[in-house]
This record gives sequence, structure tokens and C-alpha cells, in this order.
Amino acid sequence: MNKSKSLKTLAVVFFLSGLWDVFAAIVYSFMIGTGGSFDNPPFHRFYAIFIASFLYCFAYLQILSAFNIKRYLLNIGCVFIGRIFYVILLYAYIFGIEGFPKTSWWTGMGDLLWSVLYIVITLTSAEIHLKDLSPPQGRKLIGLRSIYFSNRMRLVKLRSRVEIVVSFRRLIKPISNLLEKVMKWSLQKTPI
Repeated sequence: MNKSKSLKTLAVVFFLSGLWDVFAAIVYSFMIGTGGSFDNPPFHRFYAIFIASFLYCFAYLQILSAFNIKRYLLNIGCVFIGRIFYVILLYAYIFGIEGFPKTSWWTGMGDLLWSVLYIVITLTSAEIHLKDLSPPQGRKLIGLRSIYFSNRMRLVKLRSRVEIVVSFRRLIKPISNLLEKVMKWSLQKTPI
């Protein structure tokens, strides 16, 4: 893809994914929850409207960012991470928890499609790179933009990467334990 075509394509995809979130927000606002069209599992209206408010914010962010996509590439990275987290969490519940309703499987497929489109357009673009989707300081932390001129500096770089990986592994274990406890707790509680 040439430079302007890839940016325009990414802007259109980001705009359309914002419309997808507007659709989801409308569904959550008016159709999901106790008394709505979708009430299995029972879901209090407050939580449905609470989730809808976040979806409206994401849609606003995506739609307006699409008009100046080069400046707001970081927003694509943030939305990408959020969508992937949602897809993983949704399918972990669908396949991992017996009795969890499978009625929202299609929302995970839609979000996965948008995420794949973001990455494919970024990878095939001549102007946009994956590092553009992360904050400038984050690029240094994950080693995407580091250039070192001596062996000593390369050794320091290697040590810091090992420390980051070890710290990350230490952080993941308590988070996974906490998520497991939350999942068990949520299954024990009855909805309002």
C-alpha cells in the first residue's frame, strides 16, 4: 500500500469500528439487562448502562481519531489491546465456565475482526509501523527503538530485558490468581 492509501484505509477501518461500538452501546443501553430483550444471565440495568457509557466513550474516541489518524495512532494501539483483552476474557468464560451463556459469541468475533484488520493494515503499510501504536516511552521499554553502539551497552540492554521479563512473570501470577478468585466469586453471587 502507498502512504496515503494505508492511512486512509486505517482511518476508515477505525471509523467503522467506532460505529460498531456505537451499535454495541445502543444494544447495551436499551436491550440488555433485566426487562430487556437479552436477560440471560440476569443483568441489572445499571450495569448495562454503565458498560454502554464506556462503549460510547470508545466510539467517540475512535470516530474522532479517524479524522486525524496519523496524530492518533496511539489510540489504535490502546483500542487494540482492549479488544483483544475482551475477546480473551469472553471466550475464557464461554469455554471455561459451564452454564455461561453463549449468546454473545458474535461480539467477540466482531472485535477480533477489527483487531486483525488494525494489525494487517499496519503490517502492510509503508508509513505505519507497529511501534507507532505504542507510546514513545513504551517503545524504549520493549526495545523497539533502541540503538546501542558498544558491547557494554548491549549487555546493559540484555540485563534490563531479563529484569523486565522476570518482573512481568512475577506480576502475572498474582493477577491470574486474582482473576480466578473473581470468576469463582462471580459464579457464587446471585444477580440483583
